[in-house]
This record gives sequence, C-alpha cells and structure tokens, in this order.
Amino acid sequence: MPPRMAPATEPLSSPAQRPAALRMLRWLGPDYTVLLLFSVVFVVLAFVYGVRWNFFNLTIFGALGMAALFVGGTAIMHGRRLWRREPGAIAYFKQRSVEVMRDFGPFIGLMLVYEHLYMYTGVIRQGRIDASLMSADVALFGVEPTLWIGKLAHPVLTDIFAVAYASYFPMPLFLCLVLQLKGRRHDFQELVTAITVAFYTGFLGYLFFPAGPPRFYQPILPLFDPPILHSALGFFETSQATWDAANQVKVSASFPSMHCGLSMLTLIYAWRFRDVVQRRALLLGFFAICTVTLWTSTIYLRHHWVVDCFAGWSVAFFAAFAAPRLRRAWGGGALED
Repeated sequence: MPPRMAPATEPLSSPAQRPAALRMLRWLGPDYTVLLLFSVVFVVLAFVYGVRWNFFNLTIFGALGMAALFVGGTAIMHGRRLWRREPGAIAYFKQRSVEVMRDFGPFIGLMLVYEHLYMYTGVIRQGRIDASLMSADVALFGVEPTLWIGKLAHPVLTDIFAVAYASYFPMPLFLCLVLQLKGRRHDFQELVTAITVAFYTGFLGYLFFPAGPPRFYQPILPLFDPPILHSALGFFETSQATWDAANQVKVSASFPSMHCGLSMLTLIYAWRFRDVVQRRALLLGFFAICTVTLWTSTIYLRHHWVVDCFAGWSVAFFAAFAAPRLRRAWGGGALED
C-alpha cells in the first residue's frame, strides 16, 4: 500500500503564501491590532449611543507634538552622524524614525482615545458607583482608608506624594526607553502591547463602572481631616490644578486605578526584563520604591478608593499575562518576515 500523501493544504509558512488579512495582521503586530480592535469598539459604542468624536481641538496637536518629540529625539541621538554627513546617515535616520514612530505609535493612539472619553461619560451607564466603592473599603478595613490616612498629613509628605503620583507615566516610559537603547526591540514591543491592553481595559472600566475620586464624593467631604491638603513647596497645588484641568473625565475615571495598574505593570516588567541592566537589584529597588510610594499617594491624596487600586492591579496582571501570549501568537514581532 503506497504511503499516505500529505494533505493538499500545507501550512502557509511563507509570508507571500498567507492571505492578505493575515499579512496585514502580521505587519501590525499585537500592539497595533489591540489598538485597532479597541478603537473599533469605541467607534461602535459612539455609533450606538450617539457620541460624536471631535478631533478639531487640542487633542490632535497633542498627538502631533508627541510624534514630533519621538522623531526629534531620534534626530538628537543620530545628530552627530547627520551633522558630519556620514555615508548612509540620512537613510539610517529615516529608517530609525519610521521604526520609532511604529513602536511608539500606540501611545499616540491611546492619547487620542483617552481625550475623547469624556464624551462617553454618563452615556452608557448613568449612575456612578462611588457609594459601593466606599462601602467596600469600609467592609474590608473597618474604616475608610482615605479618612484614616489623614492622621499622617504633613505639608512635606504631601509634596512627596504629589511627586510620586505624577510619576505613573514616566515610570513605564523610562523602562521603554531603556529597552530601546539596549536594542531590545521585541521586549519593548511586548511592554507596549501590555500597556495598550491595560489602558484599553481600564478605559472600558471607566465607561461601564463610572466612579470619581473620594475628594469629589460629597458624602465624605465633611469627614476629611484636614479638610484640604496643603504642601510645603506648592508642588501639590500646582500639580493638582494641572491634573484637574487636563482630565475631562476626572469625576468618572477612577475605577480601575490606572495609576496603580500602570505602576504595577511597570514593576512586573522591570522584574521580567531585569537583565536589561547589570545592576538588577538597583533597577528593581528603584521601581519597587517608586511603585509603593505611588500606590500610597493615591490614597493619601484622596484620588482613589482602595478597591480602585485592587482593580488596577488586576488589570496589570491581566495585561502582563496576555501580552507575551499575544506576541507568541504573532510569531515574535511585527516586522519580522
């Protein structure tokens, strides 16, 4: 009996043999695919609930400014070669600019979506869940932590926590830059994929579980002691005013806490990619101290209920679990092949 022939449908191993849709997904990579998928979800929700997106505001200028920053940073890094007009310097600069824009592009997409979340506020779910979050805090701890921690209030401590609270985005960005500078592009793309998954999961939480920070919840306001936090150097007041002016969804974007989520995600990846630097203990210690201080700041500054933090940590672990699996499903990199 002759040997059984292989089936006619062999696996498509060559890029040219793959369907166009698969080739497109391969080029996009998991980070851009997640970005595109969630963007479609938000567009569909906008259509269903009658939300109109407005791009003719400062949002587009912020995105263009971020893009210019990335390309400008690349030019500075290769400035000496460009200035000397070394052979191939211009071509290499163009190639690196495309790669940098491709790799950092999801951050621009996240900015565009986040700046439009206020249009969804109160559209999908009318009532906020602040009362339920406060009740959960009291049930877990026997006291509302944002009230209890007021006993430790001090102007110098307020400034320290204000600085820590402002570090939530620079922390992962710093790790991203380290990975880029070390040539760990695939690891960088995994981290960006995790950040994208985490942020979009958090955005959906804002829409379906709207809640504001304790400092805006009317029933708890008379109980704060001191009633208003003050700083020694004025950094807290300045930064708080900046946060409130920039955040158009501040009264409905606390659950989950993305400050806690993103910092936890950074700590996870600092451990996962700890071999990126020689002094691993120094890297991990730095991120651990910054992360714990930031978590404490969210309660001390009355920005979050503790259960917001629990939800943010859950988002981080979900993103850290999903990102490497998404990377493996894409074969390790968007620009391979």
